[in-house]
Amino acid sequence: MFLSACIQPVDIELPVHESKLVVNSFLSYGDSIKVHVSKSMGQTENLPRYLSDATVVVKTGSLSDTLLFGKDGWFYSKWIAMPNTIYQFDVSTKEFEKVSAQDTVPEPVDFNLENFIARTTVDDMGNFFSSVDIVIDDDMKDSKFYEIYYKNHERVRRVDVSINGSGIRSQTQEIVEQVDDKTMGTLLFSNEPFQGKNELRLNVKYVYSNNIDSVAIWVRTLSAEYYKYKKSARKHSWGQITDDIWGGYDIYPLYSNIDNAYGVVAAYSETQKSIYTYSPLEP
Repeated sequence: MFLSACIQPVDIELPVHESKLVVNSFLSYGDSIKVHVSKSMGQTENLPRYLSDATVVVKTGSLSDTLLFGKDGWFYSKWIAMPNTIYQFDVSTKEFEKVSAQDTVPEPVDFNLENFIARTTVDDMGNFFSSVDIVIDDDMKDSKFYEIYYKNHERVRRVDVSINGSGIRSQTQEIVEQVDDKTMGTLLFSNEPFQGKNELRLNVKYVYSNNIDSVAIWVRTLSAEYYKYKKSARKHSWGQITDDIWGGYDIYPLYSNIDNAYGVVAAYSETQKSIYTYSPLEP
């Protein structure tokens, strides 16, 4: 009786949604340039996942290329994204006014892996963590933005149960100052707190598994546009999660660098290095 309740239907009048163009392109050094075009929708609308009739042009300097629509819903250029190059996109459709956005692909960064320890700490659940220092080649002369993540290589050992997906974390003070949640899978930070130091060095930890022979560490250099978008995307994701039974959602808007439209044009370059991580467990 206590748990029973009355249900009363309530009519909610939703605001009329004004549809806008949505343009997304993530430029990655060495990859083909591609753009996704769609339009925003209201709560009760069911729109196509992409617009195939758009005209998408990419420009750099005096050169331009008109992108071709592919079967997967993306527009493709014949160009490959190159570092230190500004790419501007102009997108036109019959329904919306032309929009434009641009970004510059940053240079890839070199880095070293030092002081690797296969099992350096253990948590309350008995999970071991590996530790390694990442030393990034950064002259600290300009503001730069980075993202670090790791991937397990193919499992070749079947000694114990692998533990994956816990992400990478760091207790280096300059990183702690910038990362709100260190279990989000990647480390997203700028070099500004490291200014005045001789090197950009941080210690990272990730869950150890005896099933894994090696791990790939990836360091991305990000444009300011990509960094701002990724920061907003995290807050946007957090705002859609609540563990309060009576709570609601705190929606945080995604960053966009396109006037009169949604979406983002952002760029990055990435470098990868691997370390041999297998260490026999003591009997």
